[in-house]
Amino acid sequence: MMMSEPGRINYLADELLGLILSFLIADAEFPDGREILQDYAFPPYNNKRNGTNAVASRGERTDLDRFSAEGFRRLNELVDMQQAHHTRYFTYMVRPYYQGRDWERFLAEIARDYPTLSEIHTARLADQTSLVKNARDILSLKRALVAFTSLQQIKLLRLQDRADEDIMERARRFVSVRDVKLDWEPACSRAIEGLALALMGSSCQSVRFLGPQLSPEAALKLLNAPRVTMSALGERLTCLDIYFHSASDVTALMSKLSTTFKDFFQAARNLVTINVGFPADRPLNLHLEDVFHHIHWPRLRSLGIQGWRLHSSEISAIARRHQSQLRELRLPYVYLLDGSRWRDVLSILHDDMERLEKLNLQHINYASHFNTEIMNGIEIPPGSTTDEDEQRDEDDDTNPNGELEPSQSDTDSSSIASIHDSQSEISSETEESYRQQHRYPYRHHHHQRDLQTLSEQELSMLTANDLGDNGIYVKREHWHIWEKWVVISRRRL
Repeated sequence: MMMSEPGRINYLADELLGLILSFLIADAEFPDGREILQDYAFPPYNNKRNGTNAVASRGERTDLDRFSAEGFRRLNELVDMQQAHHTRYFTYMVRPYYQGRDWERFLAEIARDYPTLSEIHTARLADQTSLVKNARDILSLKRALVAFTSLQQIKLLRLQDRADEDIMERARRFVSVRDVKLDWEPACSRAIEGLALALMGSSCQSVRFLGPQLSPEAALKLLNAPRVTMSALGERLTCLDIYFHSASDVTALMSKLSTTFKDFFQAARNLVTINVGFPADRPLNLHLEDVFHHIHWPRLRSLGIQGWRLHSSEISAIARRHQSQLRELRLPYVYLLDGSRWRDVLSILHDDMERLEKLNLQHINYASHFNTEIMNGIEIPPGSTTDEDEQRDEDDDTNPNGELEPSQSDTDSSSIASIHDSQSEISSETEESYRQQHRYPYRHHHHQRDLQTLSEQELSMLTANDLGDNGIYVKREHWHIWEKWVVISRRRL
């Protein structure tokens, strides 16, 4: 349904704005088949495109489908035109479902004051009801993936726009309306079910799956899936990049899925990239092997673990299992538990990893320090696999004299940086208090010289004990310095 006033770019959903930006960026492709992900949200699009379906210059195409009658009509037209075999990347955008018995009454009540808003949501509600009742969504997905014989990647996105925000704001103001909500869990569950059934019915055997906003409750429904189905799905994937979005702690839910994870990952022997993330402000408190089960993936090149409370030995163990093959390791928002030290992790990565080229330690810290911040009411942003993966060139942080430039905001967005300035930049008084309280002298080496001023050669001469890890908190400027220290050890071999 069209808006009565001219559309503005700020009315577009964030996901659509991101997709538009992705068309303007050409990502590097690695000729040797590596999948070191520079941006977990978007595929490596070619920057020369024509047509509404993003037909690339090489005849490849990226197709986008919304959960709507119009979206599936266009998808079926694409299949009918026999152009589907060119599709390499498929993005499925799904809105939260209308849930509650008061929607029709509520939309009728606001039609007088907000006719356009009422029309938009009345049409969307009718779409949802019809598609689910007739299973047109699943049938269309099955038909499309059978035709997508060149498919390499599937991405599931949550779609939410200004109209969704406006309608929920109106609902909060209506005292008489109690049972209306936009719920992502049932929408995510059905989308996963539809994509899984469609993939199983297709000939696609090497597919990357990206889900940057999955519902943990939707994942819990995988417990009802037959083990043979989970194994068959695992065999077809070369990349699993998922982030569980939740406003509450999901440790109990993920614990119930441990056996399902085991069945899936044991079958997923072809995985080149694994990225599993949880909210930074509610990190998972579950053993790493309750998810990964001591499995070795022979083709694994990129591993990401985000939003987790872990022991250093857990990180070291999975890294060592893949020490001869891993080229990228991402540990953002990982908090070490009591008795663990980051210097021990750094030492293992520095000494044992044979091919590591990229390391992400953004926002790492200690769990006890994180707990103190939460208790003191310091806000921690939830984080996501999609909003902090800006491409960082290591050379950008080195001046012509070979010295490391002081770290500014690294890969942070401005909003996240402003919040973390309060929680990661420790004042001199606080630092002195930590020294006295814990009787641990925080020492700068090289005659008190700041680590950030060291050249690569000088940095490479340090040991893990020289990196300023005090076992209590991690200073913001250490994130990038520690990354650099580990990675340059490989470059100097």
